[in-house]
Amino acid sequence: MSSAGIVIPPGATVAASAAIAELTAAAAGVLTVWAADVLAVRAVEGSGGGGEEEVAGRSAVHNSEVIWEDVAVDVVGLNARIMMVADRTSGASTAAVLPKPLSLTGRTAAEAARWCRESERLLDAEVRIARAWFRAEDASPEAVAAVQGLNPDADEQALLSVLEAARTVTARETQEADVQLRALRRLAATVNVAVADHRLAAQRWPVLGDSAVAGGRSPSLFTDVVVALRDIAAGRARLKPALRSLSSEAVAWAGDKIHQCFIAETMRACMAELGYHPDGDFHVEVSADVGLSRPEWNGEHSAEIWMDRRGMLYGRLAHETAVHGEAALRERAVA
Repeated sequence: MSSAGIVIPPGATVAASAAIAELTAAAAGVLTVWAADVLAVRAVEGSGGGGEEEVAGRSAVHNSEVIWEDVAVDVVGLNARIMMVADRTSGASTAAVLPKPLSLTGRTAAEAARWCRESERLLDAEVRIARAWFRAEDASPEAVAAVQGLNPDADEQALLSVLEAARTVTARETQEADVQLRALRRLAATVNVAVADHRLAAQRWPVLGDSAVAGGRSPSLFTDVVVALRDIAAGRARLKPALRSLSSEAVAWAGDKIHQCFIAETMRACMAELGYHPDGDFHVEVSADVGLSRPEWNGEHSAEIWMDRRGMLYGRLAHETAVHGEAALRERAVA
């Protein structure tokens, strides 16, 4: 009897998921969690504030190769923006013309990239309509710059407050004008921080609703995280430091569950392709043995693979012939 173990780290599952032409549910889940993490890091570093900057994947569509990792980041980011715009315009007399959020499952990278281009065009049209309320010729260049720096996903109330503050800024170089301009910049910065929080929540809560995650038994602390993030994404609440930290833990936990599902799905497919007949299944929450057999073994051998909570895979091949004496002792020692 012999056994061995290998570790497939989360980074490797991201690369493996991206190598799939048409994403399975588990592969889509892996890329979605990874993309949400990338966007969270960008927000902290100040490089992911506006939707206009989410263009890496869409530029690749003009090349011969479309990179799934880039496209996944764009899809998750745009899905969050669509959700935010839909929430803030739900009570408006004229509904915004918005694309439907895209699920990565069953999509190719090229299809997702085309959706990104079209969705960004529709979202930018909504932003241009909102910005048209502000007449640049009626304000100072500094006020115009402050308004242009406003996050495009700011809601109507925040946008109106910034526009009103911008209209009070005079073009004259006076102490009063300086005070007005500083107040405008502070207000715009406050709005941008709030929008960034709403966007982060909109990027994270769908991850926690993934079918692989919903099928697992989440820690009790995470029970209300999804509801809280949904309210924040809709602009009904603010993202407090405690919930920000807890949501990070929840997404990390969800990533582990999806990581295990992807490994199990991939291993079962590989074993079947190699001619093995898997018997049993991996459980997302608790490791379980999967027996393997081949017709040519004629029942003389058996094999098992199993996975621990870290995502480490183990395999063991056993010879079914009875052994006695010292050989039996050695077999028991190995097992």
